Formats: sequence, C-alpha cells, structure tokens
Amino acid sequence: MMKIMFVCTGNTCRSAMAECILKKLIKDEKIEGVKVTSAGFSVTEAEMNSYARKALNELGVKPRKFLPKQITEKLLKSHNAIICMTKKHKDALYGFNNLYTVSELAKIDGDVIDPYGKDYEAYIETAKLLYKSCSIILNLIKEELKT
Repeated sequence: MMKIMFVCTGNTCRSAMAECILKKLIKDEKIEGVKVTSAGFSVTEAEMNSYARKALNELGVKPRKFLPKQITEKLLKSHNAIICMTKKHKDALYGFNNLYTVSELAKIDGDVIDPYGKDYEAYIETAKLLYKSCSIILNLIKEELKT
C-alpha cells in the first residue's frame, strides 16, 4: 500500500484541498493501493475552511466530511511520501524520509501560498494550483506503481 500525506500549517486549507483533489483523481482513474491523507503542524480548527470547501466544489471535487489532523511522529513514519506545501514545512520535518514539496514534484515555482484569512479568490487560485499539481503527482504515482 502506497501511503501519501500532504502537510501544511493548520490542515484546513492547502493540505486538506490537496488530499481531497488527489483522492478524487485516484478514484476517477480507478487506481487501487494508494491511501491519501493530510495533516498540519498546528491544528486549531475542527473542520475544513468553508472557502476551501467552496473552492473544491467549484472545481468538481466533492469534499467529504473532513477532520483536520495534527502531525505526529507516528503519522509521519507511517507514510511513503510526505508532500509539504512549502520549503519551510519540509525543513521543519528534517530527518524524516521521503520528504518533498509540491513545487519539487509538480515542477512549479515557489511554495503553495496559504490562502487562510484571504478572500475567496485566493482559495480558488490555490485550489486550481493544487489541482494542476495533483494531476502531475498522480502521473508520478502511476509510474511508481508500474515498478
């Protein structure tokens, strides 16, 4: 079983959206043997941000009930790939294996900017960037599953 975890600060916007998007893409492709989760460094809220949920719906991704999760050492060690939204997140996890940033995997410039506290347009921009990035990550997963 390939286990992938997206990581951001609060696990209510970026990593939550990335998790939902990649799950949808995997389901659409009927790929089995891949589990996708997400977690945050400082989880303080009990659910996904409403703008994040709305942005996902606009892109055709139906977010299920989502509960933000706090990063733990056990959680980190149980995943094959940990995909961080920023280089700062990746640096904070130094010492763990299989650390990546979205930008490294998807070949995009810079970090995935945090839309938290911004207007809805910022969430849509982030969701679109994550959708594009997750499509590229999906292709990497398919290649990995072939080997």
